[in-house]
Amino acid sequence: MLPIFRFMSVVAAVFLIGGAARAETQPPAYRLGPTEQIGLRAVVWDSTQAAFVELEAMRGSYSIAADGRVMLPIVGPLDAGGTTIDDLAARVSRALQERTGLNEAPSVAIEILRHRPVFILGEVAQPGQYEYRPGLRAIQLLSMAGGYFRAPEERAGGRVSEAIRLGGELRALRAQLAGVRIREARLAAEAEGDAESGGAARFALPQDIGHPEGAAAVDQIYARELSLMQARQDAFERSIASLESSRALLESETRVLTEKRGGIQRQIELMSESVGNIEDLAERGLVRSPSLVNMQQALIDLQARDLDAETQLFRAAQTIGEMERDLNDIRQRRATEVLAALQADQATIVQLDLRREMLGRLLHETRAEMAQADADTGVAYAPVFRITRETDGQPVTEIGGPQSLLTPLDVLEIEWVEVAPDGVGTVTN
Repeated sequence: MLPIFRFMSVVAAVFLIGGAARAETQPPAYRLGPTEQIGLRAVVWDSTQAAFVELEAMRGSYSIAADGRVMLPIVGPLDAGGTTIDDLAARVSRALQERTGLNEAPSVAIEILRHRPVFILGEVAQPGQYEYRPGLRAIQLLSMAGGYFRAPEERAGGRVSEAIRLGGELRALRAQLAGVRIREARLAAEAEGDAESGGAARFALPQDIGHPEGAAAVDQIYARELSLMQARQDAFERSIASLESSRALLESETRVLTEKRGGIQRQIELMSESVGNIEDLAERGLVRSPSLVNMQQALIDLQARDLDAETQLFRAAQTIGEMERDLNDIRQRRATEVLAALQADQATIVQLDLRREMLGRLLHETRAEMAQADADTGVAYAPVFRITRETDGQPVTEIGGPQSLLTPLDVLEIEWVEVAPDGVGTVTN
C-alpha cells in the first residue's frame, strides 16, 4: 500500500514533523527484568572421572520476581533485574563455588525461556500484547500484529477499503487456485496410470505453482494430495485383491467340482452297465428282484449327486462371471470418476484464472485512482510510529520508525496521518 502513497517523500515529511526517528543499528546488551523466566544448567569438572558432571540440583527454570531477584537452589536469592545473562551466570558460578567449596568455579549456562512483553496499538490488525525477543524492531512487531489495519477512510472516497478487500480476495483466490492445480496434477497422474493397477502411486508437482503463503503452503497441499492419492490407490488395490482372491477360490472349487463330477459320471456309467446286466439276469430268473431294486436306487442316487454337482458348477460359473463384471465395474468407475473430477478441475482453473485476471485489473485500477487522488489533493498519508518507553521511572514518548529497536515493556502506537508536499502534517509527540 505504501508505494501508492509516495512513500519516500512521505517518510521525509514525517521526519520533519516529529523529529528524527530512532535509527539504532545494533541492539544493546539485553538486561533481564521482572516476570521473565530463565533456564539454568551448571557443570563442574570431576578430575577423578576426567569429565564434566552436571549439578542436577541447579538444573531447572526460574522466574524473576517483581523485586528483580531470582531464587536458586544452593545459592539462594540473587539480584537478576538489570543484569545481562553473562553477568548473572558469572555471579551464580562464583556463589556456587563459595557455598560448595569447589576448587574450580562451575560452568553455568543461562537462557531466557520467556521474555517480558511489548505492546502495540493503533492502526494495526491485531493490537495487544506480544512476547519480546532480542533485536525486535518496530516493523517486526507490526508484522506479528497482522500488519496495518487501514488507512483513513475519508481518503479517496473509501478506495482504501476497496483495495484492501480486492487484495484479500485476490490472495484467497491465488491460494484456492494453487490447491486446484495441484489436485489437477494428481488426477491427471491417476488418469494416465495403468487401468489394471488403478493409476500411479505418485505425481509430479507442477513447477509454476504459486501460493500467497509461500513454498511451505505449496508443500503442505502437495503432501495432502499425495497422501490422498496413495490412500485411494490402497483402497482400490484392496478391493481388486479381495475380488480376485474370491474369484481364485471359486475357480479352485470349480476345478474340484469338475473332477468330482467326472468321478460321479464314471460311476453312473458303471452302475448303468451293472443295472442292465442285472435286469437281463432277472428276466431269465437268475437273480432275485431285491438286488435289482437296490442297484437301481444306487444309480438314482448317483444321478442326483451328478445333478447337484452340475448345479454347483453352474452357480460357481455364474458367481465368477459376476466377479469379473464387478472387477471391470470398479476399474471403469474409478476411471470415470477420475476423468470427471479432472474435467471439473480444469474448468474451475479456467474460471479462477479469469477471475484472478479480473481482480488484478480492478486492484490495479483502484490503486491508480488512489494515486491520482493523492496527486489531485496534494495530500498523502504515512504511518507514524510512536514508541512509549519508561525512562527513569517516567513514560517518555518519541517518534520512531519501522527499523526502531524495541525493548521489553515498550508500547508501540501506529497512526496514519496526512502529510502535505510541503512537509506540514498533524503529527505531535
